[in-house]
Amino acid sequence: MNNSLVNVTRNAVLASKVRYCNRPWSRLRGLLATSKEDGEVCWLVPCKMIHTFGMRYPIDVLFLNKKNEVIAAIQNLKPNRLSPFVRAAHSVVEFSSGFYSEHALGDRLALEKAS
Repeated sequence: MNNSLVNVTRNAVLASKVRYCNRPWSRLRGLLATSKEDGEVCWLVPCKMIHTFGMRYPIDVLFLNKKNEVIAAIQNLKPNRLSPFVRAAHSVVEFSSGFYSEHALGDRLALEKAS
């Protein structure tokens, strides 16, 4: 979990507690069983759609293409909802609602291992 999520385009660290979820169970779990105060971020790969069933708090969601560029965003997705299916998405980043900083469509994100 010692990974940081970086907005390469804006040269800004978005989060310092990132879980890279690339297995079926970890993708299904996402941010379930976490609290908003944890400040944990989940990068789901591959992923084109998410759910918030069982979540205890709303989340913000960024959909990324294969180049890790932001192609869609949802703010404040409430618990017990489905996101839209984003055909061009390759992965999704989930944040606690209001947690991520400024971004724009086309910004490129990267996961950096902590040293």
